[in-house]
Amino acid sequence: MNKQETMKIHEEKIHQLKNMAVAFTEEEFLLIFNASNKEEDGVDGEYMVSIPAEVMAKIVEGLYSSGLKYQDNFGKSIGFSEKEA
Repeated sequence: MNKQETMKIHEEKIHQLKNMAVAFTEEEFLLIFNASNKEEDGVDGEYMVSIPAEVMAKIVEGLYSSGLKYQDNFGKSIGFSEKEA
């Protein structure tokens, strides 16, 4: 993603993740989410997202980096460790 893009986020549609599964083929990863809207809504849903393998590598690196920053910011270990050189 080289160009800057603006995303509109609808806060009223934020879901809480209940479960997540990962499947993959040679070309792509599938992320399967079981989520619900705010608990009082009682709305459940399952979502599946197809992600090309190359994009998944970037996502994982971003999550790893975010995990390290989380630990640094909050002084709380959640299982991430610095990469060995």
